[in-house]
Parts: sequence; structure tokens; C-alpha cells
Amino acid sequence: MIAVFRRNNFFTQLLLLPYVCIVRIFSLIEPVSYSVSSSGNEVQQAFIQLLPDALMQNIAAVILIYIQALLVNAIAVKHRLLKENTLIPAVIYVLIVSVVPQNAIFSPGIIASTFVALSVLHMYSTYKVSTVTVPVYMAGFYLSLATVFYFPYFLFCVWGFLSIVQLRKFRFLEIIQFLCGYFTPVILLGTHRFWNNRKLIDFVEIRKMFDMSVKFQEFVVSFSMVGIFMVLLATILILINYDSITGKKNIQLQKKYNIQFLALLFAFGSYFLVFSNGWEHLLTLSLPIAFLGGVLVSDSSSRLLNEFLHLAFLACALSPGFL
Repeated sequence: MIAVFRRNNFFTQLLLLPYVCIVRIFSLIEPVSYSVSSSGNEVQQAFIQLLPDALMQNIAAVILIYIQALLVNAIAVKHRLLKENTLIPAVIYVLIVSVVPQNAIFSPGIIASTFVALSVLHMYSTYKVSTVTVPVYMAGFYLSLATVFYFPYFLFCVWGFLSIVQLRKFRFLEIIQFLCGYFTPVILLGTHRFWNNRKLIDFVEIRKMFDMSVKFQEFVVSFSMVGIFMVLLATILILINYDSITGKKNIQLQKKYNIQFLALLFAFGSYFLVFSNGWEHLLTLSLPIAFLGGVLVSDSSSRLLNEFLHLAFLACALSPGFL
């Protein structure tokens, strides 16, 4: 079935939308709404309140994931991360986002992934460009927006800085531009709180955020846990194939791949350092797995193995609805 998406054209791009609907069909049949906790910031509360109905939230999630998948694929194609023009990164992204049952809702983490992808787009645009004021500023700006929606992305500010350093010789002025972009949403949120007589910084909530979150979830043996295992398996396969992904590639591609490997490290690190809500945090792995997994599948000559892994992921995504 994944062979259908080996060609990237208008028809397959349209076909990706019903594919997302199929993968997330049970979130539409039996929709569950996302409830923002009292500790959620104003942006989260306002955004979720726009769609109070559970079904509308999950329809919005399907559309957003479809757009995100196309965006991820467009980045991979534009920056020539793949040898061929394919939709495989988009398919992998949809599967990784949907394979864990806890992510079958319209959550702030899913919204935040949009801004991380946009930040990657601007980071990649800084390579060998003389004037990078706008891309550097926007890379920081979008990472900050991702943090506003999903706080564990806070640590990705360092990842963004290291990523741009990886791509170019980072000048002091560009550091200031990146930080200006990052702090713009923070200042706007602080201004909103000031005019509404609210605490600019809630240190109690921040302290809770940095409580060691590795109160590992109670492992109840169930088929739904296979989805978590599949995400971790995909991560391990990518890591052990580092040489296959980066080998015999030009310096430009190696640097862009290394940025995604670094993202995997920060995704795991942020789980241990910042409080996260259950397995929702696996969403932070979706973008690097989509980019790097797309390269691995595209370069692979074993079509049968790729189809088997695709069916395994698809089965895990659909299985909770049958259990």
C-alpha cells in the first residue's frame, strides 16, 4: 500500500487526505474532546474553546495532520533530503502521530508540531545564504509558538540554536535575531497577562513543569502498548542506520540529517527533564522520524519489508478501535 505514495503528484496528495481519515477513523467514530487543565495558558484555552465539540476537534485534527504531513514532505523535497520525489515522509508522519492511542485527540502537542515544522523550514533556508535575518528570526519565533502550545518544546530552543550553528557560521547578530524571534511570543503573552491583571510568571506551575516527569507510566499489558513499542522501534532502526542515511551524501545533506538526529536526542531528553502528559510526548519524535525514516525507506531496496512495516504500523493505529 505504501507503494501508492512513492510518487508525489497532485492525485497522491489528494489521496493522502482519505488515508489520514482511515488511520484516524476511530477518533471520528468515537470522538473524545481535549480538556485544557486549569494550568493551561491562555493560548491553549482560547484555541480549544474555539472547537468545544469533540467531533469538530477531531475533524480539525485530521485536517491539521494532513496539512502538516504535506508540509513535512514539501520540506524534504525542497531541500532534497530524498533521492526521489515521493510522499513517503508524509505517510510516516501520519502513522507516527496516530499510532499511539493517547494521541487520538486534538491536543496542543499536535498543534505545536506545525510550528516546529515551520521552524525546520526556516532553519534549512539559512544554509549558504548571505542574508538570513528573516529565516533566523522566524525559526526562533515558531519554536517559541510551539512552546506556548506544548511546554516540553521549551528545551528545543537550544536545539534550534545548535541547528543553525550546524548549517552556518553563526554570527553574534544572528544570535540576537534568533533570540528576538523566540522571545516575541513570550513578550506578547506577558503583555496580555499584564493588561488582564494576571501573574506574568507563575513560578508554582513552572516548578511543576520541571518536576522529574519520569514517573514512568504504569505498564498495563495491552495491545495498545504495541503502538508505543513501534515508535521506539522506528527510532532504534533510524539510529542504527545512521551511516546508511548520512553515508555517501554531500556535506549539505549530512548537516541537515544531523539536525534531525539531534532532534531525536532532545525529544528523549525533554521527556526526562520536563513534565509531560503521558505518552503524548512521543509526538516530539514524529518530525525527525518522518524525515529520517523517509530517507531510509526511500533508499531501501527491500520493498516487501517496507510494506510489512507499514501494515504493522497501520494495524497498531487501528487496533484500539477494535479492542
